[in-house]
Amino acid sequence: MVTVTRGLQQALATAGPADLRDAVAASADGPAAGLRDRPDVYRLARLAREALAADLLLYCRVRA
Repeated sequence: MVTVTRGLQQALATAGPADLRDAVAASADGPAAGLRDRPDVYRLARLAREALAADLLLYCRVRA
């Protein structure tokens, strides 16, 4: 389990749909992967907005 930094949480919370699409494309594993929509990114952005509104931190479970 790792803490999502306040800076990343703020960036996710304030990112618009185009920003999120660009971030997904930039982190894609290959050309085809960049074309897929990754709903987890949008869910994480929504959670970041909700957490900031409630003055909460986000945590991320990391798989080994």
